[in-house]
Parts: sequence; C-alpha cells; structure tokens
Amino acid sequence: MIVRLLLSALLALPWLVVAAPSHAAIPSVEGPGTIRPGDTITLSGTGWTTTDGTAGSVLAFKLDEGAISTSREVRHPVTDAVIGNKTVWAAVRADADGDWEVDLPFPTTENGTGTWEAGRHSVRVLSGSMLAGDANRSELVHVDVEEEPAEPEPTPTSPTTPPPPSRCALLVPRDPHRRLGHGMGREPDRRGRRAQHPPRRLGVVDARRPRLDRGRQAQPQRDRAVHPLG
Repeated sequence: MIVRLLLSALLALPWLVVAAPSHAAIPSVEGPGTIRPGDTITLSGTGWTTTDGTAGSVLAFKLDEGAISTSREVRHPVTDAVIGNKTVWAAVRADADGDWEVDLPFPTTENGTGTWEAGRHSVRVLSGSMLAGDANRSELVHVDVEEEPAEPEPTPTSPTTPPPPSRCALLVPRDPHRRLGHGMGREPDRRGRRAQHPPRRLGVVDARRPRLDRGRQAQPQRDRAVHPLG
C-alpha cells in the first residue's frame, strides 16, 4: 500500500530536467587549416577545464607527434619553470571557462630540430599531466602547408641592333656675341662685347715721323756740293 502511494506521488510531480555540468562538455579545438611556409600556427579551443570544472586546464602542444624538438625555453604557464621535455613546443593555460588561444611559431632549423615541408602535418594538444586535478585529454589538429611559389623565370630578350648613325648636319649653336663678317676670331671683352680696334689704313705714312732713308739720301748731296769733282 505504501509503495503504491509513493508511485502515485512521483507520477504527480512535474518532469525534472537535469542539466549537465559545464565541465562535462566535450572540449573542442580549431586550427588554421592551411598556412604558408613561415606563418604562425594559431590554435584555439573551448571546454578545457579541470575535472571538477572550477579552473582552466594546462595544455601542452607537440608537432608531428613529437618528431620535432624545440631549441627554445618553453616555460610552465603556472610555475614558470622551464619544461625539460623538448618535444613540448608550447604550453598554455585555459581561462576559468576553458577557453584558450595560442600562437605557435613555425618550426625551422633555427628554433628546432626540423622544419615543416609542404604537405600535411599535425599538432597534438594534451592536458592532465601538468596540473593536479586536471582532466586527461588528447586532441589532434591537422595543418596543411602550402608549397612555396616558384620564382618566375626571366623572359629571354633578343639582342637589339643599335640604329645607324644619323646623316643629318650637326647644328652648332650660334654665339650671341659674334657677328658674321666682323671681328672674326676676336675674344669678347669683360662686358661681353668684342674689342674694337681702329681700322688700318694701308699705304699711308705718318709725315711727323722722320724717315731714315731721306737723311741718308740728303747727306751725299751735301757732300757732292762741298767737294765738287774736278
């Protein structure tokens, strides 16, 4: 009788909806998809919390299942200690809601033991071993690296033949200080004009200047007058 009464009471109650805790949600990860050589690898995720859902998880990232080791110092996001495992490419802690985002440097021979060639590669996201009470998780994200664009080959050019020399007359600029037919070959004076010389008078002898040939001719005449012949 008592059992029947209890069953009747339960059937009379409204349906109860039990909500799942937020930390029970399946964590998600998003990757860049396709990148170019040298680009930063940006990843993000949600739902990464501890087992009780009160704090964010600590995540570790490995490239190509740990095939590439880093030559950098990767520090723990909580203790700030250097992580001894060199296959851990980076580490980050999610916020209280389990959300996170990280920029991973592109692997090269300068920051690691290898690089990513063109093709498909992977990033392993791990949690659980770097924080007490954290949930053990492992997710894999694929990243495709494009091929580097080939440099265009130079277009061959045919040798060009220089044009034949021109047969046109060479035009010499005219000297503005030079007059045709006057002062040819004379240099201009300081004021830019050509020096003017007095014209020569050919065949005219200055009468004021004594001529030596006259004196020489007059002297013998006087001698003949003083000393006549006979």
